[in-house]
Amino acid sequence: MLSDFKQSVKLKYVKLGYHYLVTHGMYLFLTPFVGVLVAQVSSLSPTDLYLLWDHLRFNLISVILCSTLLVFLSTIYFLSRPRPVYLVDFACHKSEDGLKCSRKTFIDRSRLTGLFNEENLEFQTRILERSGLGETTYVPETFMKLQPNPSMAAARKEGENRDVRRHRRAVRQNESKTQECRNSGRELQPIQPNPFALCYDRQPL
Repeated sequence: MLSDFKQSVKLKYVKLGYHYLVTHGMYLFLTPFVGVLVAQVSSLSPTDLYLLWDHLRFNLISVILCSTLLVFLSTIYFLSRPRPVYLVDFACHKSEDGLKCSRKTFIDRSRLTGLFNEENLEFQTRILERSGLGETTYVPETFMKLQPNPSMAAARKEGENRDVRRHRRAVRQNESKTQECRNSGRELQPIQPNPFALCYDRQPL
């Protein structure tokens, strides 16, 4: 039954609808109340408005409590909204020509590790062919060795060797100071073949 549901309804549209519902839930919840309030106010006569004014004037405590509740709810709403994140600038690093690798060479190096069987290598080949990577794609230095040994230690060393140049270029392009860069992001070879770092969320000193 679940498979029939998946075939009849594309789950990505269900997820998209749920996202819009959660994101704009406040507006959807308040719209009926605003409509009812507008309809009620439009039906009031001048006499009704005068009586309402007298009621509010002689019930100051109720007015203060309602106003305080309204301000409190508005404050919670604006503080709970997600804050925007601004990408100030970024810098990329181009590796040396000696790190260019064809798809065949990549598969050969993967075979030398002894960690993959032929079925795994065939799967990697299909992924490489469909991923859009060309025959001159740059790969990490550890993949170019006769005995590739990808590890977090090698990835960390690779990142430390290239971060200085990337950050220096990003800071120079943005005409800022290193102290103004509060956050830095990085992807390394165990996750992404082409490492990169970015500098964002600049805040004046």
